[in-house]
Amino acid sequence: MISDEDKRIRIMREAPPLKAIFVMSVPVILGMMVNVVYNLVDTWFIGMMGDELQLAASNYCTPVFVIVMAVASLIGTGGASYLSRSLGADRKDKAERTLATGLLLVCLFGLLVAIVGLAFRNQIPHILGASEFSFRFTQQYATILMVGGIFIIGNFALGQLIRAEGSTKLSMIGMMVGTVANIVLDPLFIFTFGWGISGAAVATVIGNGLSMLFFLICYLRGKTLLSLTFRGFTVQSEILKEIVAIGIPATIGQMLISVAQMTANNLASSYGDVTVASFGIALKIMTIGTYIFMGFSAGCQPLMGYNYGSGNYKRMASFIKTGILSTSLIGLFLTLVLGASSPFLVAVFTPLAEVRSSGTAILRTLILSLPFMGGITLCSTTFQAMGKPFKAFILTISRQGLLYIPLLFLLNHLFGLNGMVFSQPIADLIMLLVSSTFILKVLHSLTTDSRKGQRSISR
Repeated sequence: MISDEDKRIRIMREAPPLKAIFVMSVPVILGMMVNVVYNLVDTWFIGMMGDELQLAASNYCTPVFVIVMAVASLIGTGGASYLSRSLGADRKDKAERTLATGLLLVCLFGLLVAIVGLAFRNQIPHILGASEFSFRFTQQYATILMVGGIFIIGNFALGQLIRAEGSTKLSMIGMMVGTVANIVLDPLFIFTFGWGISGAAVATVIGNGLSMLFFLICYLRGKTLLSLTFRGFTVQSEILKEIVAIGIPATIGQMLISVAQMTANNLASSYGDVTVASFGIALKIMTIGTYIFMGFSAGCQPLMGYNYGSGNYKRMASFIKTGILSTSLIGLFLTLVLGASSPFLVAVFTPLAEVRSSGTAILRTLILSLPFMGGITLCSTTFQAMGKPFKAFILTISRQGLLYIPLLFLLNHLFGLNGMVFSQPIADLIMLLVSSTFILKVLHSLTTDSRKGQRSISR
């Protein structure tokens, strides 16, 4: 009888590329859909207030959430990498110290984010590009998110750490706890208590806090492979160095996304708060595709890592080609579906006719990115799987810093709002061509070197 472990190895080593990709990716994609719901809930309830200023404020604050998540990514991505490697080396004690160090960093960075949020609460809305009309709402939402940043950071970081030990079911339950809490608390705080956008921010913080609490309880009650112990709460330079080395590139990549979002918001604000609100709704709907491709790439990562470790570069190349083709077809399908249903989808988030009309037009432009987005994410994930975070980082900064942001300014200057919105699809098309050529060239080089090595040995 074949064990589950043997089945996974055979899938990674022998299964046809298309079958292997979908067997590994579909469960992760389903899990990512929880994040899609979480991401859309606040926008939906805020939109139901019928106030474009508060809806615009939620979009102005998106970069704040991304920055807080970037901080969490440093802890979660870096810590998860070292934790799983320690477990693989049969160093459970080192893994538990990594877990404890991660929790200490959550508390430290959570405190720093809260201090920054309070100290610069009057400057942050200006930095985010908020208009004078939406300034107060932007200030309220951003301040609450940052003061409660420890819970957002803790939820994301501990979720990654708990997945790193293989407890994917607990990770899923933890995400669902926060999502359900947010769905229940949003209407209570926004409408019943009359807190408006501040209520949405409080609900977000509490939802993340409950997820973080769930993960802590799992660790403390022995539901996980690793345990939180007092002796583990000691700072070791080796562990910190490992967390930072892997976490920093991921964090900078997230920060660039935030910078790109702030740049887009500042440019959009010149067209009025209706445009900012419309742009925000369109971007939130776009997360449906974003999270599908994130799940697809995350599912492919072990396939890439296993075959890279075994030196089967030809099989890796077939995964890349099959993956890019698959994500392009999925992206094309999503483009057609979202394009046809754009008026309905935008209307779900706002009763305002002007926002509906503008949001539909913006969404129908942004979705042109979807056939290219998955392939870009897959190429970046492949470099991470190969243990080359710097190359993955280069792709990230190229997409956001070298292509998207300059195109925002250039096309906005030349063609106005339409040019600004078209910047993303154009940048993604160029980036897919560049990244796929880059990764396939690297794999071709590895395959060539491997063949040369084999010939020299045979001689």
